[in-house]
Amino acid sequence: GGVTFAQPLTVATGADGTRYVLDRHGPTVFMFDGSGNLLGTFGREGEGPGEFASPTDLLLHPDGTLSVLDPGLFRISRFSSGGDFLDMITVETFLSQLEEAGPGTFFAYARFRGTTLRTMMSEMDPGVPQVSVIDSEGTVLRAFARRHERTGEATDIHVNKLFLAPFPGGSLAVSYRGLDRTEIWSPSGVLEKVFHRPPPFGPSPPEYREEDRGPGVQPFTGMAYDIRSSGLAVHPSGEYWAVLVPQTPARFRTPMFGESEIPDEWSIELFDSEGRWLARQPLDFPATNAVLDWYADGLYVLNPYEDAVVYRFGVSVEEGRRGIR
Repeated sequence: GGVTFAQPLTVATGADGTRYVLDRHGPTVFMFDGSGNLLGTFGREGEGPGEFASPTDLLLHPDGTLSVLDPGLFRISRFSSGGDFLDMITVETFLSQLEEAGPGTFFAYARFRGTTLRTMMSEMDPGVPQVSVIDSEGTVLRAFARRHERTGEATDIHVNKLFLAPFPGGSLAVSYRGLDRTEIWSPSGVLEKVFHRPPPFGPSPPEYREEDRGPGVQPFTGMAYDIRSSGLAVHPSGEYWAVLVPQTPARFRTPMFGESEIPDEWSIELFDSEGRWLARQPLDFPATNAVLDWYADGLYVLNPYEDAVVYRFGVSVEEGRRGIR
């Protein structure tokens, strides 16, 4: 309908069907009705009330109000369902992703949604928890989800990039980019469950040989890590969850000089609540830095960097007819 996004980072769907899309480079929140018609926008660049510097996440609360996280200003701005500014919370540390943790509390993670950028010293120490619980005053109450190491790759600082998704009952689902592992954490920071995803989710990365790079090409210098997932979303019922994965064994290589080598063929993988694989939907667009959000009206894939598009998929999970469309 004539709306063009620049960098859509997150979407939320209200009980009345209203859809909200946060575009970081507006910086603006777009409001659409259930048919995709633009209802209006709110937010603009600035430092005043209701304004944004570099927003990274949007959270829709059960009461219909919205919170927009803006690490550029170290604050969370709250709005009514119609986009009217209500108030704001100052946060103590750099945070870039929010999920509901309970009345007046948030799960928060210090990494941009949809990118591989990490914050300074956020993952250098394996003993530092990465997910925080903050209260309505912006104070950190507790933290959990420590960095996991892989044998022989203790210096791989990218292995521990996390993807967060709300889980029914106030819990949080956490998936690791470099591991075949999804965890369920309670709001109090207790590890409730661990899923080790089965094939076809976890391909082994290919063996790279320097001679395959061609004659006269300098040997690879930089960092490399396996990609096991790139996004996570949980169905509102908690019975199903989805991840983005490469369609073929993939290793993300970041050279010291030159362009990164990343896979460009991705698929959505669907699992049940016990981690059993159900279905696969190949995507016809690169989704290296895509974001997943799942609401009652569909599974959303936000592709902020490759094509700046928001996709909505329907998911069929009836017995004998499981799939994604």
